Amino acid sequence: MTGIIGIDCSGSKTYLPLFVGACYSKERKDMEDIYKKIKALAAKENKIFGYTREIKAVDLKSEFTMQQILGEISKLEFNVLEIANDDFHLLRKTFSGSFKWELKLESVFWFMAMRKLLRHEPNTVFLDVHYTKPSDRKLFEFLLARFGEKEKVRTEFITVSSKTETAVKLADIAAGALRKNSAIRKIYKNQVLQLDMKEVLRLMNDIRKI
Repeated sequence: MTGIIGIDCSGSKTYLPLFVGACYSKERKDMEDIYKKIKALAAKENKIFGYTREIKAVDLKSEFTMQQILGEISKLEFNVLEIANDDFHLLRKTFSGSFKWELKLESVFWFMAMRKLLRHEPNTVFLDVHYTKPSDRKLFEFLLARFGEKEKVRTEFITVSSKTETAVKLADIAAGALRKNSAIRKIYKNQVLQLDMKEVLRLMNDIRKI
């Protein structure tokens, strides 16, 4: 089964994301239809959302609106990796100053958020445009190959603006809403992945030579 995954993050601390969202759909049209519904829901709160190209969870004031929007996104498949926990400072202390640690650690975070959805063998993964260094794609391709993902479909990694790519917009909203509102995090607790220190350390060790 092929499809599209969009990835984006919310918040930052020492240049690293606090939450990373990943959203999957088999068809691009399904994502576009969901986003149209999201814009209509947001416009009920503030009509300006009906005209903006990009909706950010941080701009939404109503918890009810955010719940409705997450309800629409959950018609697709998504998950959010929660990085902002007690292990974050330990990671920073462990890797700070070594082998371009920020770039590689962020790649690990984004890969971990995407990995739960990889069983769908996406042929396209859209990353937010800030994630544009040539080495980023090399890291993702290495991680995919290292952990034995199937090669039936060649996955292409594309960096795009969240203002133009619906898959990234949806991932951004999911990450932002779950970061902003703890009550919504509890509702979607099955979609919230916790940072696994052992997996982070294993992945970082594997890409140390890259």
